[in-house]
Amino acid sequence: MAEKNSIKPGRHDIGNRIAEVRNRQRQRFGSGPAQAQPVEDEPEILGQLVLPFGPDGHYPTPSAFLRSALFGIVDNNRDRETAHNVEITAVSGHKITFSGPRLDQQDLTVWLELLSIARENPNFSTTHKFRTTAYEVLKRLEMTDTAPNRAAVFERIKRLNASQVLISRPGTGGRLTNLIKEFVWDERAHTSGRRKNEWEVWISPKVGEWLAPGQYQSIARAVRLGLGKNQLALYLHAFFSSHDKSMGYGLERLRELCGSNVARKDHWREKVRAACAAVTQVSAAHGEGLQLAVAKDIIRPQRPRSMRSKQTTLEKLKTPRKA
Repeated sequence: MAEKNSIKPGRHDIGNRIAEVRNRQRQRFGSGPAQAQPVEDEPEILGQLVLPFGPDGHYPTPSAFLRSALFGIVDNNRDRETAHNVEITAVSGHKITFSGPRLDQQDLTVWLELLSIARENPNFSTTHKFRTTAYEVLKRLEMTDTAPNRAAVFERIKRLNASQVLISRPGTGGRLTNLIKEFVWDERAHTSGRRKNEWEVWISPKVGEWLAPGQYQSIARAVRLGLGKNQLALYLHAFFSSHDKSMGYGLERLRELCGSNVARKDHWREKVRAACAAVTQVSAAHGEGLQLAVAKDIIRPQRPRSMRSKQTTLEKLKTPRKA
């Protein structure tokens, strides 16, 4: 018999699982007018850990992750050096110090998907851990279940576990933690009910501070998965889709923020143009409508009014109300 906190792949689709969790929330908080009711974009408080629910089909993502080179551009594993207490380039307001193997945009996608699985697991609230399988993770990432793909995701989880991140704000303090606290895997099939290639993942409760109200943005999951392995396109989509205002950014500043090692300006400009075209195409295919174009070495985003109004509404919901 399977253990209580096992996740059975294929039992429900992702949308139905999220609906089930939200129904449990309503039962937990009650339905009377005197009791607080969770809303769609209100965080779910799980023990000491807060995991927010963004709008359907979106990844709640710490803002500091989207405005820095923490999850940067790594063209190949030969460029993946190991850092020790290195300060990461970030926009003003965030200071990030990092130790561990260099992380990239696909590492971020895996981390966000693991948090999605944790959010849907009813026992995560008391244990801060969950069980899944290599098959389920690959299926959710829209990757075929092959030995090379399992090995690739496995390596990304190992990097996340080996990474220590300190995010601080001048004069206010900060938070140091691993992106994944602990990771256990089992390649055997057991008569006790464990599934072959089962993974058990612990998420540190400290991660909740990076996902507190006002500290995260919501990124369209379908667009992110649709961009596949295009590291620069993934970075640009997350960076610009999470801005409420259609601000332009210079190519050189973006090169610093994403950590690219492309030295020649003409090569960098060519790569950025291609990535912008990919973002525009995939975003349109999924109904988001974000358009990115380069003019005079500045990326100028165009966002449909509905996209801007949605992000503004999310910001209002995430901002704590004054007493």
